[in-house]
Amino acid sequence: MDKEIEKEVFRLRDLFPDKINVQVTRSEDGGFSGEILTYPKCFTEADSFSELIDMFNDALYTYFDIPEDLIPYMPTYVAPVEMARDLVGFPVRKLVEKISLESLSSETVDC
Repeated sequence: MDKEIEKEVFRLRDLFPDKINVQVTRSEDGGFSGEILTYPKCFTEADSFSELIDMFNDALYTYFDIPEDLIPYMPTYVAPVEMARDLVGFPVRKLVEKISLESLSSETVDC
């Protein structure tokens, strides 16, 4: 990776916080919708909780207009394991939950 692209990767990574706050809503039929509370008007939906987490990440990459070839160098957010466990079981225990997703990104970037 050349120096200009590496510089752009670091600039874009700086846009992402260590944590994002989201609100997850679960329908009675098992689907999920979510709002990234950290950024206005950032919504997504999915059929499963794990897919919703992927969609949150995709929504952020779109929000920040990250070029597709640089996405592998961007932070990825994950849900706490206990929260995922509580939200995926049946019967539905909670329909709405506010949670923080933490970034898995490291301080270094292999370019």
